[in-house]
Amino acid sequence: MHLDSPAGIGEGRTAVSASQLVGIGIIAGYWIVLITTRWMFIARPNRRFTLARIDDAQFFLDPDGAPSLLDEARAVAIGTQMVQDPAWLRHRRGMEPREEEEQVVRLIKRVATRVSAPLIWNGSRDLVAWNLMHRVEARHAASLTGPALVAALMKAQSQLDDLPSSKRIYWSRVLHDMLEGRPGGKLRDEAVAQAILLNLLTELYNARDTKFTNLATQQNKVTWLVFTGLAIMAALVSQGYQDILMAGAVGGILSRLQRELLRRDVPSDYGLSWSVLFLSPVAGALSAWAGLLLLQALQQFNVIALSSLLPEDVDLTAPTGAILGTAVVFGISERLLDRIVRQAEDQIAAEPRPEAGAQSIGEQPPRAAPKALEPAAPA
Repeated sequence: MHLDSPAGIGEGRTAVSASQLVGIGIIAGYWIVLITTRWMFIARPNRRFTLARIDDAQFFLDPDGAPSLLDEARAVAIGTQMVQDPAWLRHRRGMEPREEEEQVVRLIKRVATRVSAPLIWNGSRDLVAWNLMHRVEARHAASLTGPALVAALMKAQSQLDDLPSSKRIYWSRVLHDMLEGRPGGKLRDEAVAQAILLNLLTELYNARDTKFTNLATQQNKVTWLVFTGLAIMAALVSQGYQDILMAGAVGGILSRLQRELLRRDVPSDYGLSWSVLFLSPVAGALSAWAGLLLLQALQQFNVIALSSLLPEDVDLTAPTGAILGTAVVFGISERLLDRIVRQAEDQIAAEPRPEAGAQSIGEQPPRAAPKALEPAAPA
C-alpha cells in the first residue's frame, strides 16, 4: 500500500488514503510529544527548583522545624496539599494531627497523580508555593537589625527595576533618604526601617509573582492554541489537504530555526519559549492552507494573475510542486499572509464604480437645467 492509495474505512463511507491516516497519526503524535516536553522540560525543572528554594528557606529561616507557611508551600508544590487544613493551622488551633492513610489508598493516589500530572499541569502549584515562600522571606528580612538590615535595604535598592516606573521612582527616593550618609551601618530608627523593608519586599515580590503569573497564563494560552490548531489540521487532513499542511509546517519549522539561531540569552520565561516553539509548525501549516485559498480568491477578483500557478481547475488536495513551494513560503513568512489578507480586505470592501451612463437602483434621473428667461420684445 502506498501513501497515496485509497484505503476503505467501511462500507458506505468515504475512502481515506493512507497519507491521510499518516497525517492524523502525526498530529496525534505531535500532541503527545508536546505534553511530554511540557512535563519534562518545563514542569519538572520548575518544580525541582521551587523545592530546592523551599529547602534553602526551611534550613536557614526555619531552623526550629515548627509548622509554618514553608510546610504548606512544600505540600502545594508536590501536590499533597489539596483540600485539607495545612499542618501549621492545625498546630495553631491545637487540633490532632491527621491520621496516616492506608498504604493501598496512598499508593492509588500517588499513581493517579503521576499519571494525570503531565496532562493537567498549568504551573499554578509552583506560583502558589513561590507566593507563600516570598511572604516568609519578606518577614524574615524585616526582622533583621544592625548591619544586616542595612545590607537588606541596599540589596532591595538594587532590585527596584522589577517595579513599575512610578513605584520605582518613589521607593528609590525613600531608600536614598534612608541610606544616605550612613556608611557605618547605623539607622536613625530601625523599627521604621524594618517596616519600610517589609512593605518594599512585599511590593517587589508581588511584582515578580504577577510577572510569572502572566507568563504562565500566556504559556497555557499558547498550549490551548496549539491544541485548537491541531484539531483544525486533523479536520483538514480528513478533507485531503495533508500535503499543503505538511509543506506549511516545514516552512514554520524553518522560520523558527532561523530565529533560534539568532536568539539571544533571555531570563526565565516560565516555558513560554517552548510553547511558542511548538506553535510555529501549526501556525505555518494553517497559514499555508489559508494563504493559498486567499490567492485563489484574489485571482477570482482579478487582483492578481497567477493562472500558471493556480489555474481555474486546480485541486489543492493534489498540489503541484510549485503550489507546495508556495505553501512553504507562507509557512516561513508571517508578513506575507498578513499582506495578502489586507489586500483581500481592501478588494472586498471596495465598491465597484458605476459605468458612465449607468443608473443605480434608487438613484433619481438627472433633470434638465431650466432655460433662461428671454427678455420681452419691445412693443
